[in-house]
Amino acid sequence: PANALKVAKIAEESERNQLMYMAQMLEGNA
Repeated sequence: PANALKVAKIAEESERNQLMYMAQMLEGNA
């Protein structure tokens, strides 16, 4: 259970990082 929570947290952070990266790319192109 603790491991699943850790994996979920990592996945959440990864998703957030992807969104931030995409936002930066869009800002750079604008």
